Amino acid sequence: MFIKALGILLDDNDEIIANLELLRETVSDTSEMEKQLTNVETEMNLLAGMVQEAIEENAHKAQDQSEYAERYNSLVSRYEKKKQSTTT
Repeated sequence: MFIKALGILLDDNDEIIANLELLRETVSDTSEMEKQLTNVETEMNLLAGMVQEAIEENAHKAQDQSEYAERYNSLVSRYEKKKQSTTT
C-alpha cells in the first residue's frame, strides 16, 4: 500500500514541478510593470522639462503672472500625480 501510494506521488512529481515552474515564472514576470514604470518616468521627465521651460520663459519674457502661476501649478500638479503613481 505504501509503495503504491509512493509510486502515485512520484508519477505526479513531473507535473507538480512543471506547475511550480509555471507559477514561479508568472509571479516573477515584472516586464509589464517595468514597461509601465518606464512610461511614467518618460512622462515625468517631459513634465519636468515643461516646468523648466515655463520658469525660463517667465524669467526672460514679460507675461501675465496669474496665467504663468496657473500654467506652472498645473504642470507641477501633473508631475506630482505621476510621481505618486510610482510609489503606490
